Order: sequence, then C-alpha cells, then structure tokens
Amino acid sequence: MTKDELIELYAELINRGIADSDIFIDYRGDLNAEEFAVYMKEAEALAFQERLKTFPSIYKRKYYISIACLLASLLLFFVIIPMSNIVEFITFISIVGSFCIVISTFFVLVYRNSWLPSSLEKRRKKGFDYVALIVLSLVPVTIITFILSLIIENGAYQTLKNTQEEVMGTVIDGLSRASKSGRGGLFDHTYVVVQFTTKTGKEMIVAKDISRYQFKDFYKGQQLVLVYSRDNPKNIDLLIDKSVVKDLMSTDERSINAMDLFHLLAIDTENILPELNKISYGWRYDSVKQVWKNNRANSSISLVGRKLIHITNFNFESNYYFLKSLDTTEFNRMVPSKILGGAGVFESADYSIFQQIVNEKQRYIITTVTKKHETKSKKI
Repeated sequence: MTKDELIELYAELINRGIADSDIFIDYRGDLNAEEFAVYMKEAEALAFQERLKTFPSIYKRKYYISIACLLASLLLFFVIIPMSNIVEFITFISIVGSFCIVISTFFVLVYRNSWLPSSLEKRRKKGFDYVALIVLSLVPVTIITFILSLIIENGAYQTLKNTQEEVMGTVIDGLSRASKSGRGGLFDHTYVVVQFTTKTGKEMIVAKDISRYQFKDFYKGQQLVLVYSRDNPKNIDLLIDKSVVKDLMSTDERSINAMDLFHLLAIDTENILPELNKISYGWRYDSVKQVWKNNRANSSISLVGRKLIHITNFNFESNYYFLKSLDTTEFNRMVPSKILGGAGVFESADYSIFQQIVNEKQRYIITTVTKKHETKSKKI
C-alpha cells in the first residue's frame, strides 16, 4: 500500500474508534517505528479533518434525538402514565421508565457540544461500554424508580377519587407473608382478594394490598364497602381506614358535637344528609322511618318539629368533647351529671339539651336537642 493509502486507512480506523495497536501493526508493513509514528501523526490530522466534515452534523443529530427521547420519556412516565389509571405492573413500568430517562440523560450529556471544534479535537468516535453504563445507572435508576412508583400510584389514586363508584364486596381470599431481605429486613407481602359487581353488571375479582396490621381484621366471606374507578374497575380501595375514608369521601370523620346539632336544626331538611356526610361518611336517609342512619357509626338522627334526637353508642371521649363544645354556648347544667363523662340537662336562651343512657349493656346515649323558638318552616 502507498503512503497515502496507509494514512487514509489509519485515519479511518481512528475515526471508527479502533484503538487496538495490534490492528495497526497488521497494516504497518515494513515501516519502522519512526516512520510509523509519522504516519500516525498525519493520520490523526486527516482523521480530525474528516471529523470536522461529517461528525458535527452526526453529533448534532444524536444530541437532538437524545433530547427528544428524554423529553418524551419524562412526558410519558411523569404525566401520561400517571393519568392513565394504571394499577398493574407499576414496579416494572417504573424500572423501564427509569432506564429510559437515565440513558437518555446520559446521551444528552455525552453529545452536548460534541460538534464544536474544541470537542472534536479531543475526541474520537468511540463505542459505548454498556456494562459500565448499566453499573453507573443503578443508583439513579433506583431513585427514579421509587419516585415514579409513587407518582403512578398517586395518579391512580387521584383518578379513583374523581371517578369512584361505591359498591359492596366480599372477601374471598387473602395472604400475609413476611420474608427476610438480603440485608436482614422484612419484606412484607399482604393482600386480600375481593369480589364485587360493578354498577354496569361486570363481575370483578381484584387483589388489594393492605398492611399486616389490617390483615387480622379480615375473614373469608366478609362483606365490606369499597370504591372502584369507573374507568378501570381494577383500581379499588377498601373503606376500612379512617384516613382513606376522610380523603376519598371528603369528610371530617369525627363525632357529632353540639354545634352540629344546632346547625342541623337550623337548615332545611333536604340539606341535612349532605351536612351529615361532611361530618362522617355513611349517612343514609330512611324515607319509611323518616330517620337518618349511619351504620358505620351505629348512629341515627330524627327530627320532630323543633326537636332533634341523636342516638349513638356511648363513647367517653366523644361525649367529653360533646360536653366541652357547650362551654362556648352559654349553657347551664340544670341537672347534676349521672353518667360517665358528664351529661344531664342543659339550658340556654335558645336551646335545651337532654342526655340519657339506655340499655346498660350496649350503652346507647340519646341526646335530644330542642329549639325553644320557632324557626322558618322546613322543606320535607
């Protein structure tokens, strides 16, 4: 081969990223070390000139493709998928998304400004060490996987909250299993399987993850209230946890106090049910008995003229706060307390309250509030 052919060959090998000296030796021929060094120097200069012609456009294209992939990955995994009501394979999707984001970010950094002469002069086109890339990606992939899992789960939860339908379900199976992880910690896998029928008549069997602490409260054949998403009936939540009920149903999940009873007496009858469900979830109106009931709280409220009667299980703490709420309403206790936590007959300028316990075994407390002055007529 002529000198020019050898130099062109060496330049091509350099631009292909082949740095193995044995390959160069194969094409060295009869050149001595000094001649070979001269040829290599000229080949590097020629390779650089070739890079100036072709590589800027190639590197720019790869840079913009990398940016497009990164933006697409961020949009897909941080926006579109969390809004898609997905509840299955969340961990797998999060891992895939993490790798897409990390690798796209890596290539954006690699090709950023790589087309500039100063960068081309220092750089040869090299293949990537994918093993090293995977190793370097492990930490950011782990962190992003965790973040993506939370975002996707929260997106599904928000969709459930906005598209929820309430039905009764039946527990048909369940499992609670704890195993030791490699670091000596416990890996908890606890769930129950519930069967229910959607309001469109579709039979569903869905597994729902719960805590080991909650698992002891479930049994096979148990009837419970759950909500599912109209858009994806596999997206469910069980109305067993007070915090979940409070968030999903937008209620305060608290006991009824004296101020609540005064308010219920003052509003139209048609507004009582929504007001009760703002206090705690589960109130229903029985039109036959003309009473508001809450089976979850084992409570009922009836209204007769200016008199409102509230019946519920006696609870020392709840009754204590009920009585404490009277402190700011200028009530006087007319009859000494005869029940635990304090109660009796209370009077103010506008209301009278009478409390008594019935059924000593189950201990129901009946609170009767009477408004002393007539108010506007209520709509029935």
